[in-house]
Amino acid sequence: MLILDIEKIIRRASGKKEFTLSSNIPLSYLLRKGVKFYFGVFRGKISKIRIKKTGKNFFVGKKVKLLDKSRIMVGDNVRIEDQVIIDALSTEGVVLGDRVKIGEYSKIICSGTLADLG
Repeated sequence: MLILDIEKIIRRASGKKEFTLSSNIPLSYLLRKGVKFYFGVFRGKISKIRIKKTGKNFFVGKKVKLLDKSRIMVGDNVRIEDQVIIDALSTEGVVLGDRVKIGEYSKIICSGTLADLG
C-alpha cells in the first residue's frame, strides 16, 4: 500500500506516466530522498519570484545562486541541484527547457559584461 502511494507521488513529481519502484530500495532511503525533494520544491517556489517564466515541478537545491533572475526561463520538470550558479546577464538570458537537470556544483555563466550584454 505504501509503495503504491510512493509510486504515485513519484509519477506525479517526475511527469512520468509509467513508473514502477524497485522492491530493492529501502524505505529509509526513499524517505531521506523524499524529504530532500520536497525542500527543493519549496525552494523552487520561492525562487520563482522574479524569474521570467517557470513551468511546473521546479526543484532548486541548497545554496543555488540565480543571478539576473528576470532573464531566466524554466520549463516543466526542471531540477537544479546543490551549489549551482546561473548568471543570466546577457541579451537572451538563459532558457532551460522541459525535463532538464543541472548537476551539483555546475556553473552557467552568460557571456555578457557590464559594457556589452552579448
